[in-house]
Amino acid sequence: MDEAAWHRQRAHAILAAFQTGRPVFANSDGVLRYVDGACEPVTDDAGPSETDLATIKRPWWRRVWLWMGGGS
Repeated sequence: MDEAAWHRQRAHAILAAFQTGRPVFANSDGVLRYVDGACEPVTDDAGPSETDLATIKRPWWRRVWLWMGGGS
């Protein structure tokens, strides 16, 4: 797994956890699964969209600036 793929998987895990409210982990094969319950796999629709990934790549100060209405 290259660095870009790792960052995509990390973003998918973080956003899936926030969207569903369930803890997420990756097993040794790199498959994302929910920790609670029967450890079912995370679906592809849970997680980041392209706009979410663009938001993650912005520096924190830029997100605050946009949140405060600057620069629209």
